[in-house]
Amino acid sequence: MDIKAFNRTVEKLKKGQQEYFGEFYDLTKKSVYYSILAIVGRREDAEDIMQDTYVTFINNLANITDKKNGYYYLLQIAKNKGINHYNKAKRETLIEDFSHYESGEQLDVYRDLDYLKSKLTEDEWYYIEHCVILGFKQKDIAKKLSLPTSTVGYKYNKVIEKAREIYEEVRN
Repeated sequence: MDIKAFNRTVEKLKKGQQEYFGEFYDLTKKSVYYSILAIVGRREDAEDIMQDTYVTFINNLANITDKKNGYYYLLQIAKNKGINHYNKAKRETLIEDFSHYESGEQLDVYRDLDYLKSKLTEDEWYYIEHCVILGFKQKDIAKKLSLPTSTVGYKYNKVIEKAREIYEEVRN
């Protein structure tokens, strides 16, 4: 990556010279695409997130200063959007996993969640409910519970693992 060329192009974009977007895109497309693809794993998702990344970057050009490296700012936007997409897909997958827990019989999602809730402790259910169903971020839950974010992440991962085991039990 030619950082000097990148910075020159960003300055032109900041001045409203939108015709330089193609040059900007050519300079950055590979690194943005592959950083997203490494997180989400699917080409189609990476391409969609990539478009959103560029829109966000262009809308926040005013945040690019001489003290900030715009290239790394762009890659951080891509990474964050990829992680958000991955986490959302993970939550949706957990709910979908419980949508058919008896062979051949399609059950109501609420019933599936009630079954899962009956197999988990109250604390374990709290993590499923707040992270998966309600979509709270782990850092917000950590703040609410006065716990380190790493502790919340650890507990969340353990609960997800247990939920998958319950799902496998029921499925077999």
